[in-house]
Amino acid sequence: MARAKLAAAALAFLVLVAVGGAYRDPNTRDLPRIDRIEPAVIRPGDVASASGQYLDRSKVADLLLTDRDSSALTHILEQHSTLIRFRLPGTLEAGRYSILLVTRERQPRFIQQDVEIIVQ
Repeated sequence: MARAKLAAAALAFLVLVAVGGAYRDPNTRDLPRIDRIEPAVIRPGDVASASGQYLDRSKVADLLLTDRDSSALTHILEQHSTLIRFRLPGTLEAGRYSILLVTRERQPRFIQQDVEIIVQ
């Protein structure tokens, strides 16, 4: 009996390992992601483009810039599944900013991106 349980557990483990690459956590599925910002160095009030995946209006409500001490809301000008064009606030101070996406969900999530933009 113990041998059968051990064999069943080993088989279940092997199946999980084999299928593990195909498993996607439903909480992270189709999350918006920015891969690149152009231009990387910009002035307040200028327009930038963010390229990535799942960036359309059904997924992304807002794009924020944050320097860990404060955040600034940008004005989204154009939005598609792989691109967001946005205008930086004219009053934004110089510095290095991270991108924070706000999801369009019942309980919005704030997703920090791995890209930064430098404001001069």
